[in-house]
Amino acid sequence: PILPLYTNGCYGFPKRNRVMIGVPMDITSLTQKEKSEHDKRHVGNDLVRTRILTLRNAAHRREKASWFSFQNLGQDLARIGLYCHSWIWFRLKLDHREDKQYLKKEGDYIIVSNHTHFRDPLILIKLFWRRRVFVLTADVVFGVPKEKKLRAFALRHLGCIKIVRGTMDLAAIHACSRILQSGRPLIVFPEGHIQRDETLSGFRDGAALIAARNQSPILPLYLKYPQHWW
Repeated sequence: PILPLYTNGCYGFPKRNRVMIGVPMDITSLTQKEKSEHDKRHVGNDLVRTRILTLRNAAHRREKASWFSFQNLGQDLARIGLYCHSWIWFRLKLDHREDKQYLKKEGDYIIVSNHTHFRDPLILIKLFWRRRVFVLTADVVFGVPKEKKLRAFALRHLGCIKIVRGTMDLAAIHACSRILQSGRPLIVFPEGHIQRDETLSGFRDGAALIAARNQSPILPLYLKYPQHWW
């Protein structure tokens, strides 16, 4: 028999390596209907791969269900602090009551929004405070690595993913794919820059490319700031 096993490959403190062990599989009995040896090997490999993928999904569900994790401690503390701060200074209002159901949406999805202010990512993190959301962030926000180490450290622990604008940043695309495959939401501003007025400029291909690659749904959202504080 074959014993399927999945490990997330997280080694070293404070990361936690999660191992999922499945039920032993008797490949001989599962492939006895196949006639040729080639078909038996092909079907057997598919069955084992499917079982390991099932274990991976179960590991991701357990990781999401855990309320505390050393690996995500910085992000959770920042998320709670941001929620308390935003609850006082940023008053959010949903135009439709039925939209509240999307704030509790489970699984992976891409939040696509207009970008009119530098506070937009903070407001969206506060809006989806129930989930550990990640934000695709331009490299200029991180600043020069040698001069803005503290800023880059804070942004990474807040859940920001660095992407180099104007290039095909494969490292950032792969990082976004890993986040979506782990069942977590991702925030993308497809305009690629701040548009001060309420008009929408042309969208870049990043959000659609990442969604198509990972078969993740897109949750469209529009932010509008009031003209007066009241």
